Amino acid sequence: MKRPLGIIGLTYLFMLAVIFYCYSFVLVVYICAGAVVASLIAVIIRFVRRKSSAHLSIIAASISVLAAVLSIFLYQNNKVTPIISSYADREIEVEGYICDELTFNKSFVTCVIQTEKINGVSGSVKISYTMRQGYDMYPFDKIKVTLTPKESDYDYQKSKGIFLYAFEQDNANLTVTGEKHNSIRSVAFSVRKQMKQVLERSLDENGAALSEAVLLGDKHALPAEIKQAFYDTGTSYLIVVSGMHLILVTALLRMLLKLINAKPWISFTAIALFTFGFMAVTGFTPSVMRAGIMLLIVYFGKTVYRDADGINSLGVAALVLTLFNPYSVGNIGMLLSFAATLGILLWADPINAFILRALRLDKKQRHMRKKTFKTKAFGLLKKLIKSVIAFFATSLAATLWIIPVIILFFGKINPLTALFSMIAYPLTSAVLLLAMLLVLLSAFMPFFAFWGKVFAPPIDLFANLLTSAVKGFSKVPFASIPANDTYYYIWIAVSAVLVVCGYLFRAHREYVFSAIIISILTLTVGGSLTYLFADTSARLEIFRSGSGYTAVIRKENSASLLICNDTKSFKNELDIGRFDYVLLTGKDSRNQSIYSELSENNDISETIIYGKTSETPFATDDGVHCFGEGAEFSVVLNSDVSLKVISARGRVYQYLNSDSVSVLILPDKAFLRDLPREYLTADYAIIAGKVNDAELFECSRYFAVSETAVRSIEKADLISEAGGFSLRM
Repeated sequence: MKRPLGIIGLTYLFMLAVIFYCYSFVLVVYICAGAVVASLIAVIIRFVRRKSSAHLSIIAASISVLAAVLSIFLYQNNKVTPIISSYADREIEVEGYICDELTFNKSFVTCVIQTEKINGVSGSVKISYTMRQGYDMYPFDKIKVTLTPKESDYDYQKSKGIFLYAFEQDNANLTVTGEKHNSIRSVAFSVRKQMKQVLERSLDENGAALSEAVLLGDKHALPAEIKQAFYDTGTSYLIVVSGMHLILVTALLRMLLKLINAKPWISFTAIALFTFGFMAVTGFTPSVMRAGIMLLIVYFGKTVYRDADGINSLGVAALVLTLFNPYSVGNIGMLLSFAATLGILLWADPINAFILRALRLDKKQRHMRKKTFKTKAFGLLKKLIKSVIAFFATSLAATLWIIPVIILFFGKINPLTALFSMIAYPLTSAVLLLAMLLVLLSAFMPFFAFWGKVFAPPIDLFANLLTSAVKGFSKVPFASIPANDTYYYIWIAVSAVLVVCGYLFRAHREYVFSAIIISILTLTVGGSLTYLFADTSARLEIFRSGSGYTAVIRKENSASLLICNDTKSFKNELDIGRFDYVLLTGKDSRNQSIYSELSENNDISETIIYGKTSETPFATDDGVHCFGEGAEFSVVLNSDVSLKVISARGRVYQYLNSDSVSVLILPDKAFLRDLPREYLTADYAIIAGKVNDAELFECSRYFAVSETAVRSIEKADLISEAGGFSLRM
């Protein structure tokens, strides 16, 4: 069996991702049954084709599938469930320390607390805690605080072992003890902080922000429009510390070690220590750890004069990263990293060879006794062209393999990413390497600090060129194409089956050509049928949530969110990621909590917040607008739906209108006499609670989100808490 560790590790990783994101009891049963059936088929193959080793690969994959199911089950029941059942929705007093960098978002700050004691008893739990700004605290400070945590619904938090989150409450009694928690991570943070200070002191604002992103993975200083431009062009991986960045900086170290003729074991030890240090400084992100494990395997193999297989190394990395925390697949960056690396390992060389053959550059140049200037120039040009082609092939292979992940999680395709990378990648590499030299010389070699400053001007130059190029790329037509229709998922499934079949049966050129045609036809036919029969009208979706409700207005790739009636919880499984508008109409304190949670996990263009008090922390923030008592205004949510808002007597009324239907959204204790007559004759009314002057209602149909609303309007239909309510606008 070839590449056993690759088959086992990658199958295990893939199945963990499937179960984590699509979990259901029925799915797990089907997966287990499929693994057993596959094993039986492998036994049959063993007796039919005795010389084949395919049965070993199938058995290894089947065992990996069953191991993934068992791993998720054990982790869920022995790790996650006990934490949630013991602490969720209960007021607790915790003592611990801030175990990661603080995240500042508008008027809030979020930290991760690693508890040491809970209610005076030893207990180790991670809690994401959001509070108002103003506390004098730093990472690894020890704190005491009273909080009421809830179960986390965010995959990214779960991937980091954070299963609870909490917001600041009135009786928080937060105390910073003045003590520090000492560990390897705290030392790494100090080094990271020192590196950031050097960059911010030596470079202009844009250069420092970009250098911190590519060298340390800290994107918080980057302006929102720059981050969005990277996202729109599919080059956001350039500002996320990944294997690419680690390979570049270790290549620089390896070159220095070669210059001093270091012995193999000394070189390996130096590279291993540097790799571990780089992983620590960048926060042990999964993508960097994946690359670090693979690099160490490769360099160790070279040290003992053995070549390491890339697929096997990738499989080992998958096992190391997921064996003790199966939920680590909740980090989408990790999945993108593995997909891109696998694509490079499998497809980069074939694509490169195909392009060279097509351009007739694969033939070796005949040896000439006397080389003229012309032949030397031609040879140099040919090498340059081959290098460009090799880079393009690598970028294209990675791009093709991350397409399924991008579609499934982000609902888009960036078809020009491989071309954009041709310019963006060299500039990013220049910023990364020069920033590394600047930091090394300025922060860790004080005698050479002057020479470190020499690198500042070119870093600023390359950073400005990179941001200008990416912003220009984002405006190119078809730089980003929406891809969240069903036919894209069918196309992914068909293409995946074709790739797996081709790999298992060692397909030849004819099969590859046919597979490409079938894949293109699947995409084309699916797209044509969807375009012809797609429903492009807007839809209103209502979800009951706590004592209130969440309303979402969707149209194609746009969505707006209305969170109403001071909800104690809101529907956070919407899986949208980006909102054109968010309207919050509850109490000031609850609005703060909801806004902080939403903005941390979603891209929000405009936020409109109702504030009963004259002073509000949102008043001066960009993209956030406040309104108070007596306000009346209109908002165009999309090309079909407009929203009219009225606030009166401490309550907010919303009226959605399109060409075909109108919907009135009422808060609890609504006074209908305060509303225009057109509101009272809407086609539908969504009612949160008690309604005063109910006799004034002339709506066609009524829906309630609470028992109180049903008692107030007897003819109202109660919206299911499980299924919600959907209406075409």
